[in-house]
Amino acid sequence: MIYRSGLISAAVVLTLAALSTGCNYCGAEEERAITVSTTDSLTITRNAQVTRLAPVSRVGAAEISPLSFDAVFNAIEGTQTPNRALLLTLSGTAATGELVTIVFALPADLDRNDQYTVARTFTAEPGLSTDPGMWGLREVAGANTAEIAFTTSTYSFPPAQHTITYRANAASGMIRVLQRERGWAELDLDITLTDAAGATATLDGRIQVNTERYTPPCT
Repeated sequence: MIYRSGLISAAVVLTLAALSTGCNYCGAEEERAITVSTTDSLTITRNAQVTRLAPVSRVGAAEISPLSFDAVFNAIEGTQTPNRALLLTLSGTAATGELVTIVFALPADLDRNDQYTVARTFTAEPGLSTDPGMWGLREVAGANTAEIAFTTSTYSFPPAQHTITYRANAASGMIRVLQRERGWAELDLDITLTDAAGATATLDGRIQVNTERYTPPCT
């Protein structure tokens, strides 16, 4: 009887283990994502008004083109370094109700203590963070230079429409790589922006870029 009881107990243990680790048996595939967020908050100063916000943008491998996703993901992981700069997006809503959309074009190596001069702007329309042009690769002026697209806008519906309230067409400043590990980097921003009318805005704060790998639960 002791022997039979031991067999029953072992069977129960194996059944519980199978239930608790079901994902090891259902063949769920690993999924990947890229997240850009703030370590505290970003400070935007425009028209003598200071706005602080903590935006987060996250994109999964299935949400954008595989080539764009893999180029950015592998560069952050440190497994490949493309010749062109990385496009990284950060967006959020300010207390004014405006949507703030920022797209960075940064050298792909992101080595610790690197400093990138922000010398040019480019255009990225406000919208979903999965829109084309928000992630991927871009040519920049030089190895130690970065570029930025910056807009604020209001949204109305119907029809769905973004109205631009500020669009930078010139920029100066620095982006510094403070910390760097495989799959993660922390950057410090000190950037001055100017729009077509000559109105200036400043962007200060720290952001972090990281990759994610996870296996979804079985259903």
